[in-house]
Amino acid sequence: MRVSFDFDGTLTEAEVAQYAKELTNKGIDVFIVTGRYNELLCAMNGGGSNDDLFLLADKIGITHKHIIFTNRADKSYTIGGSGLIWHLDDDLNALNDINRYSDVKGIWIGEDNWKEQCDKLIKEASI
Repeated sequence: MRVSFDFDGTLTEAEVAQYAKELTNKGIDVFIVTGRYNELLCAMNGGGSNDDLFLLADKIGITHKHIIFTNRADKSYTIGGSGLIWHLDDDLNALNDINRYSDVKGIWIGEDNWKEQCDKLIKEASI
């Protein structure tokens, strides 16, 4: 079973990071799908690094091979057909795109019941 989280503004929230850790402890494959540039493009563009992302991933227990950098491309193209059940994000435009153009359910972190929505989809996928 696979689920994914955006990084900036989503997984960086303590409550979301804790939830992701709980999921990894249950054996669910947790991915980070971020619009950030990968390390090569960061270096080429003279930008910063993704050290903060890798540090938090390690703390949560997300393996580095489960970190996907879209390099600013639409996430729907990256995650469509990936087998992900849902993707949690803070960007409504990205979520609208995901829900319209992929087979992954996009969930907005701004909803009061985001966690319940995620758990419901996990439960349904387990049946």
